[in-house]
Amino acid sequence: QQREEMAAQEEEMRQNMEEMQATQEEMSRKTIEVGGMSAAINEALLFCDLNEDGSISNPNNNLLTLMGYSRQEMEGMMLSELIHSDDRASFQSFWPDVIAGNMYKATMHWVNKSGNELYIITSISPASDELGALYKIYFLGQDVTDSKILEIRAQKQAEEIEQSLLEIKVEQELNDQREEEMKALLEALDHTCLITVIDPLGLITYINNKNTELLGGKKEEIEGKIL
Repeated sequence: QQREEMAAQEEEMRQNMEEMQATQEEMSRKTIEVGGMSAAINEALLFCDLNEDGSISNPNNNLLTLMGYSRQEMEGMMLSELIHSDDRASFQSFWPDVIAGNMYKATMHWVNKSGNELYIITSISPASDELGALYKIYFLGQDVTDSKILEIRAQKQAEEIEQSLLEIKVEQELNDQREEEMKALLEALDHTCLITVIDPLGLITYINNKNTELLGGKKEEIEGKIL
């Protein structure tokens, strides 16, 4: 019986060792995966951690290079300091929602140290522990300035074209109105005045009915003759 108990204990120890080894292998695998993901993020995206007050920590080289700041300058800087004044109030109003655990996604308008305007596709993700308490906030971004500028230019051109078409339409409506007014005026003059249009060579190109009545001829017989 003692041998059986010892054998059972040995088997239990063996199983525990196997479980510990499997756990260690899983942890190592996850560590490698996390390391690979971090390397990929640092290679392709803008990244930093954010504190609850909105200050920056651990900015990666992509973020430092794009914004033109040294690591010492950016560590502790408020994220809102990077945002263009047009967008700053909107972002600050949403920050309490981030602290409450809500993700923030937007294309943000930034300004770097040199004063250049930038457009950043932004994702700010709050992370909570097992008890639901906020312990870290991650910032991920991608610089889309070139494509955004093209979009803004295209939109501006479309608005200019639309405005030009509107102006042309208004001008055409005015021309139509003028033609109608001229037509009405000519009709009124045709009943009250003698009208003859003569070109520089003295050729009669138009004569109105009132004039033909006075002359006693036909309109088609007089037009085309030399005065």
